[in-house]
Amino acid sequence: MERTAAIPDPDPPRPGGLSGDAIIAPEGLILAVCDADSTMNRCTMNKEAWASTVPGSDARLWDYNTHLARLAADHLGLAWMLVLWGVYRVGLRMHAAPHCLPPSTIPPLLAADRDLRLNCPSGRLVLLDVECMETCPPVPLAVIAPGRYRAAFVDHGTEQDHWELADAAEYPPEHGPDWMLHLAPDPAEITPS
Repeated sequence: MERTAAIPDPDPPRPGGLSGDAIIAPEGLILAVCDADSTMNRCTMNKEAWASTVPGSDARLWDYNTHLARLAADHLGLAWMLVLWGVYRVGLRMHAAPHCLPPSTIPPLLAADRDLRLNCPSGRLVLLDVECMETCPPVPLAVIAPGRYRAAFVDHGTEQDHWELADAAEYPPEHGPDWMLHLAPDPAEITPS
């Protein structure tokens, strides 16, 4: 993956208070959001997750998820499972402080707890189709200030409205987002002046 040296300015706020949004038509059933420079954003990451498992083991899927959970525990990305294939919209809303974050409503499938955090060294957030990373490029979500963030992930309950869609162009512009990522600067990053 080609890296750029310059970090773009953060995206200006969008209508509806969104700081970013993206539509994705995944081929797999696991999505993730991470920084473009995160080690989670490697085309070999899914292969590495499966390579950490024992073929034929009853615990193979558990071991695969454990590999992804380690990445989440290291604050390298946030992943969630889909119920069915379709076309989905993910939104981003920025907040001034962690106490402003809503409660997460997506089960922390690939995170150890609900204290979600995300490291963003470049500030370029992308969506990943985790199971198809070798053939599906990351989808840009937003550009934010580089740093560490507290996160909340909210399911808007509209996923089923988009199961039958096959192409991003079919996603109705007035719909969504299906999920909203909320971020606030991590107070541990803020140094008193």
